[in-house]
Amino acid sequence: MKNIWWLSVLVLLVSATAHSQKKKPAVKPKTEAKTISAKFENCTAELQKNQLFFFQQNAAGKRDTILIKTFDAKLKPENLKISAFTAAKVKLHVLTWDEITKTETPIKKETNTTNQTAIVDFSSKKIVFTNFNTVINSSEIIYLDAAKTASETRDKIQRAGQECLVNPDGTLTLKTKAKQSQLKYDAAAFKFIAK
Repeated sequence: MKNIWWLSVLVLLVSATAHSQKKKPAVKPKTEAKTISAKFENCTAELQKNQLFFFQQNAAGKRDTILIKTFDAKLKPENLKISAFTAAKVKLHVLTWDEITKTETPIKKETNTTNQTAIVDFSSKKIVFTNFNTVINSSEIIYLDAAKTASETRDKIQRAGQECLVNPDGTLTLKTKAKQSQLKYDAAAFKFIAK
């Protein structure tokens, strides 16, 4: 009888210690929101609180700041890139990014990719040119009869806006499927005009 009593006490002790030594779940550290950014020479582009800013470190050690665009909370820029070129003896900076939205229903899928371009003149602290080029890729199921027993998938590509190219001589070329135009920089007016 004593053996059974000691055995039951031993089992209770072992189960109580095993239960009390369970590991607590690890607390995950809070991660900060990722900032989307790009760098080139002394220029930086950053997305802060749904606003895209373009910064340049000037000769005095201060940062010149230009607000490029305010975004919807659902939309974030992707593929930020910065480059520079000279037009009319003025150094200009080009900021490009993509805005991608996807829409999906049971019968239609659509991807809307908009490539945005902003050209900045930091000497005047102005945006001197903006452009967009949108490509819409859609795939839709079309039913061939009223009973919806036979169907086919149709893919379409639609384009809107103009493709913007920076030429080596500092001019811009805007292209569409039907036409092409050239722009040159007017430093006095701080804008691009037709060539």
